[in-house]
Amino acid sequence: MTTSKSCLLLHGFTGGPEEVEPLAVYLRSLGWHTEQPVLPGHDGPLCKLEGVRYEAWLQAAYEAAVRMRSSSETFVVAGFSMGGMLAAYTAARVPVDKLVLLNAALIYVSPMRFIRALTGKLLHKREEMAPFGKMGQVPLSAVREFMRLVRYCKPMLGEVRAPALIIQGEQDPIVHPLSARYLARKLPGAVGLERFPRSRHMICWDVEASEVMEKVGVFLEEGGCRC
Repeated sequence: MTTSKSCLLLHGFTGGPEEVEPLAVYLRSLGWHTEQPVLPGHDGPLCKLEGVRYEAWLQAAYEAAVRMRSSSETFVVAGFSMGGMLAAYTAARVPVDKLVLLNAALIYVSPMRFIRALTGKLLHKREEMAPFGKMGQVPLSAVREFMRLVRYCKPMLGEVRAPALIIQGEQDPIVHPLSARYLARKLPGAVGLERFPRSRHMICWDVEASEVMEKVGVFLEEGGCRC
């Protein structure tokens, strides 16, 4: 069965589909079929990330994209945080019509601050990154795999040909705003960059979420970005 328009939404490291659920709901209201797969190791307590290699996350995103592409007239990929890097990787490997990057985790505010947040030493940062009830500390091996994934995906940005919309929260304590500007320079296709001055990391749930949804909807529905 062929779907007219589909969107694959990819969540972030230590997160889950809930992170992008508001965007999925909005896109479904516009007639899009959406899927939000749970990445390997993310289907329970954070300790389940122990032993999961970054290649498993790449493969999960790739397989979902290939399947959806084969049954969709129009197929787009959107990714949040680490999911943004997975989305860019997918767009370099699978023909996609458009790409949406939400606080894509390319450049961190501080690598050590990022690690401390994930391993539970900064509880208020953990609350910012994972507000949906997951318990426990993130294995350091999983943090290393996350960083390996970012390094692996970075050179592939130049292989993405699809038009892209980059969304960045200017108050993000995890992903540096420079990340969005770097992405805009490295992606070779048409690129639109939208900054949200009051938004933090969980941008689909934050104070400017409705504006974020609107920008994404316009980009996907009206066929372009103001480049």
